[in-house]
Parts: sequence; C-alpha cells; structure tokens
Amino acid sequence: MIHVSNLKPEDFLQLNDSRFGEFFTEEMISRVSRGPTAGTFTNEKGEVVMCAGIIEIWPGRAECWAIPNKGFAKEFTAIHRWVRDLLDAAPFNRIEAAVEASFENGHRWANMLGFEKESDTMRQYFPDGADAVLYARVK
Repeated sequence: MIHVSNLKPEDFLQLNDSRFGEFFTEEMISRVSRGPTAGTFTNEKGEVVMCAGIIEIWPGRAECWAIPNKGFAKEFTAIHRWVRDLLDAAPFNRIEAAVEASFENGHRWANMLGFEKESDTMRQYFPDGADAVLYARVK
C-alpha cells in the first residue's frame, strides 16, 4: 500500500540518491515542495520510496521530475497512477521530463506516461554530469 503526502523538505533527506544533494538547496527544495504538484510516496513502513512533482517554468510550460528510492519498483503501479493523474490534470500546455540517458526504465516510464522523445543526448545535463534525453508531453 502506498501513501502520498505533500512533499516536505525533510523528505529529500530520506532519498538514497545523493547526486542531487548540492542541487537541492533550501531555495530549490522550497520551490519544488510548494502546493499539490509535488508529492512524497511512502510505503506501509513509512519509508520514502519516491519524491516527484511538476515545476512551472513559465505559464503553460512545466517540468516533471521524480527521484526514486529503494522500494520504488514494488510500488510502481500505484505511483504510476498518481503521476499519470497529476499530469492529466496539470494546467500546462507543455510538460517536459529529462531522463538520465542510461536509465532504461526511466525511458519506458516516460513513454507510458505519454511523453514523446524530443532530443538526442543532452550532454552533462544533471548536477553530477550525467547525460539526459528530453521528453515532452504536449496538449
């Protein structure tokens, strides 16, 4: 059973993906944790299995983001439904998602969520220098 709550800054401390540590400054955490477009997914033990949300870039354009944690795969179906519903209800004409180039499951998930690949590899996109591929979902 998965539980979704509004994202709180301290939820990031429970993620095992330390690559984003320097990126998630207090200002950025405050920005991504505002309102109902960001959530923390916890399992029945109360462990954070993913943080995800949408950040508005400007009116009509936003970026979808997700940072999975251990246990994410076990809860995938429930998480997928929540993210899909969030995307369907989002008031943006264009929602982008950058997927780490080597993360095959991320590419599959982007396609399942209705995103279409828009770019080849974007070099050194992430804070740790990892490459990404850009996807977009356009109404």
